[in-house]
Parts: sequence; C-alpha cells; structure tokens
Amino acid sequence: MRRWIRWQGLIAFIAVLVSLCLLWFVFADLAVEKIIEGAGSRIVGAKVELDKADVQLSPLGITLRGLQVTNPNEPMTNAVEIARIAGLVDGVELLRRKAIIEEMSMEGVRFNTARKSSGAIRGRSKEERAEKISLKRILGTDLPSFVLPKAEEILAKEELRSVELAKALPAEIEEEQRKWTKELAELPGEERIKEYEDRIEKLKEMRRAGPEGILRAAAELKNLKQDIESDLNKLRKAEQDFNSTLNLFKERLAQAQRAPVDDARRLASKYSLDSQGLANLTRLLFGPRIAVWLERGLSWHQRLDPLYERVKKEYGGDAEVVKPLRAKGLEVRFKEYKPLPDFLIRTVEASVSTRGGDMEGRIENITPDQDILGKPLTFLFSGAKLSHLQSFRVDGTFDHVSRLTASDRINLKLRGYQAQQLNLTESDVFSVKLAKGLADFDLSSIVSNGAIDIDFAAALKSTKLEVNTPAESGPVVRAISSTLTGVSSFSLNAKVSGNLDDYKMKLSSDLDRVLKDSVSAQLKDQIAKLEQELRADIAERLSGPIEQAKKNLGDFAPLGDELEKRLQDFITLQKEAIFKKPSGGLPIP
Repeated sequence: MRRWIRWQGLIAFIAVLVSLCLLWFVFADLAVEKIIEGAGSRIVGAKVELDKADVQLSPLGITLRGLQVTNPNEPMTNAVEIARIAGLVDGVELLRRKAIIEEMSMEGVRFNTARKSSGAIRGRSKEERAEKISLKRILGTDLPSFVLPKAEEILAKEELRSVELAKALPAEIEEEQRKWTKELAELPGEERIKEYEDRIEKLKEMRRAGPEGILRAAAELKNLKQDIESDLNKLRKAEQDFNSTLNLFKERLAQAQRAPVDDARRLASKYSLDSQGLANLTRLLFGPRIAVWLERGLSWHQRLDPLYERVKKEYGGDAEVVKPLRAKGLEVRFKEYKPLPDFLIRTVEASVSTRGGDMEGRIENITPDQDILGKPLTFLFSGAKLSHLQSFRVDGTFDHVSRLTASDRINLKLRGYQAQQLNLTESDVFSVKLAKGLADFDLSSIVSNGAIDIDFAAALKSTKLEVNTPAESGPVVRAISSTLTGVSSFSLNAKVSGNLDDYKMKLSSDLDRVLKDSVSAQLKDQIAKLEQELRADIAERLSGPIEQAKKNLGDFAPLGDELEKRLQDFITLQKEAIFKKPSGGLPIP
C-alpha cells in the first residue's frame, strides 16, 4: 500500500512552522518597537521611546503603549506623550507589501510632559531653529538701549565736520588777507590819481594854445577818459570779489557759531529713541517670544514633512523611483489599476488630555504618497468648556497631491485662555512677564512652495504684567515699567511673510500709543539734557577757532574800506576833474 504521508517531512514542516511562530511571538513585538524608535528618533532629532509594542495576528493589528517623543530643544521634556495607540492592518494589502490601516485610535495624548532622563541624542547637534533667531533679521531691529549715552562718549566716536571747518577758517582768512594785500598794492591808487591830475593840467595848457591846442586836447581827453574808466572797472571788479569773499567768511563764521546748536540737536536725535521707535515698543516687547514660537512651529513642520511627502524623482512613462524613509536602494513603482500608497492610515481618532480637560481630534489620510492616494492630509481638534479655556479649535490641510500647488494650511481659534507666568521679554534693560490674563487667539497660516504667510491676532483682558528692571534704570525704563504694570487689556497683531529661510515679521498693538505717550515726556527731558551737554562741549571745542577767526576777519575787513576809498576817489576824479567847466574858457567836451 502506497503511503500518502511522509511522516519525516510532516514532522520537519511542523517543526519549522512552530519555530517561525515562536520567533514571531518572541521577536515581532521587539522588532516593531525598535523600528518605531529608530525611525522616529531620526525624524525628530531626539529620542523617541516606546514602552511596549503588541502585534496581533487575529485580527491583524498593532497596539503601541507608552510612546514618548522628546522635545529636541528641551531634552528633559516630552513634546508629546501618548498612552495607547491601536489600529487594525489590512491583511490582504499587507501581502502586497502595503501597510494600510483603516482606522487608528490614540488615547491619552499629552503635551510638554516631564521626562525622567534626558532625551538628547549623543553626538547630534541641536537643530532647533529658534536658538539661532536673529531678532534684527526678523523684526528689522534690535532691542534698543533706553539709556542715552554721555556727551563725551558720543563726541569720542563722532567726527564733527563743523569743528574741522571752524579750525581751518582762521588760516583761510589769513591767507586771503595776504592775497588781497598784495593785490591791493597792484591796483590803481593815489599815485595813479596824481598822474591823472597832472595830465588834466596839461590839457588845460593845451587849451590855452589856441584852436590847434584845443583839438590836440580833445584827442588826449579821449585817451584820459578811457584810462580812468579802465581803472574804475578794475576797482569795481576787485571790490565785488572782495565783498563776495568777505560775505562768504562771515557766513562760515556764523555757521561755526551755530554749529553747537545744530550738531547737538542732530546727535541727540541720532542717539535717542526716535518717534518711530516709540511707536513700535510692543514689537520689541513681544517680538522675541512670538519669534520663538514661530521658529519652533516651522522647525516641527520641517521635521514632520516626511510623514506626508516622500522624496521622489520622476522618470519617463508611468514609472517613478521612490526614496524610502529607512531602506536603501530604489523601489520602482508601476501603474496600478487601483493604486494605493505603501503606507496609509485612513483615519486617526485621538483623545488629547490637557491640564484643563480632554479634547477630541481626528486626522485623515496619513501617507507620504499623497499623489498616489489623490487626497491631502487633514486634521481637526476641538474642545469646549475646559478649566483653562472656554473653547479650542485647530484645523488644517497638508495638500501635497500635486507638487506644483502644494500648500500647508492651519487655522487656530482659541477663546478664554487663562495665561499664567508667561515670559515675554528678557534683556539687560528689563524683563516682562504676563502674570495672568484671559486671551483670545486667532491664527491663519499658509506655507506654499517655500513661501510663508501668517496672520496672528490676540486680544487680552484682565491682564497683569510684571516688569523687572535693574536698580540703576533710567527714567525712560521706569516710565515703561510703570505704564505696563498698569495695563489691564490690550490687543496684538502679527503678520509674517517671506520665505521659510528669510522672512519678516510686523507687529502692532494698541499699547504703542499708550507707551509712546508715557515715555515721550521722560525721553524729551533726557534728550534736552543731552543736547545741552553736547552744545556746551562742542562750543568749547569751537571757542578757540571762532575767536581767532573773528580776529583775522577784523584784520581782513579794512582792506575793503581801502578799496571803497580808492573807488570813490576815482569816481570823484571822473566827475569833478574831467567834466568840470574850467574858469574863463570853454568846457572840455
């Protein structure tokens, strides 16, 4: 009789099957745990730890317990902690190497929980963008000093053009005096007038010689008139040039005398907080804290990017090469009749625990291959009547179905949030803390193709601000501190635009006007005092050159009197000597 069963082979098969099952039950959970911790740590940049992973065969599914994701900026704090994650896997699709989870639940989701040990990864540098914030890059300015420098400190690093010009003025006047003294000696003077008087007397003698003498006198008179007119023109031109030079020196001397006032006003304005700075004090007060929140949000956006978009490179036809998250090499995907991603979680139902109560949330279509699924990732979390806030709602869409139109949108509405002990600004000048207050927040964020567009609005009431200032603080800082401690409500608006790596933030608040009014009076007194000190110091530097310039100008001015005297003498000669009717004879034409 033929034997249908070979017992040796059956026993061997059963032994292998039992061994595989034993390996599965012993190592499957551990393997899944290590895979999740390893991949998560690489994405986050800090430790991702899992207490237990439980892989089930019937029904096929997975349960994760005690998931902790470390905040890479605070290694002793978990960014998120999840008590339990459970989901069922589609067994048929798993045979096709596709992990499809129709529905997953997350319970006990908590944020910012304390860790027992550090979650930092050894040898890995910090990647937190917020630690590299340049306030000037984001806001366009640094936190100014509210203490005005001393006059000597300003003048030690400022080059005053007026002082240099004033020092050069006496030497220039002295040089012009030498030039005009020499030129005056070459201009027509008393000797020339004496020559003209002698020529006139000769004309009179010619007239007495009869008709022939009169005709010769007329010809000579013409030449005499031309010579006198030529000398008169030289004197007029010289007087005009001299007066221009004299007036220029007088104006420069007047400018040097006004320099202490003009320079002191200019420098006091340059080194003080101007009206524009006073109108944007809230930008300097709240900008750093908002910038930190923004940078941390963008940092998490960058870290979580692989969860909803895989790096791909297109090739011809319908085939594409996919770069997997963990494995090496290439995976070629061909066209499918009903395409599905390699990894997909269709729905996640989450319960989030906060210090004020629980909130419910839902996430749909978690996959790095949205272009294959044809649907974007969406999420919605909301809660109401919590102990620390009245209502909360955040929803968003991460749409990467098409790379040309890829965009990430998040909308947040928060009402009645009880803010407590929130540090706003810390600097050497002062620090501001929001001790308590009720806040309403609205946020709309869009990130599309590397461009960012965020609108943020906050309204706070029943607020109490605590301001700590150094004991040696000046009156301006004390005025700011006094004003802020008296504020009970205010609003704040922020606008962020630009590229992800190079954006600008604009902040405005109704606190601007209040702070400006309170600080302006104190600042005005400080500026006036500084201006007075600068004026006195500059005037002292100019006193020597100005006095010397006055003395030299006093020596230079009489040259003009001499020019005027000569000019008048020649004019008198022209009027009285040439055209005067001689006694006892005919007038000279």
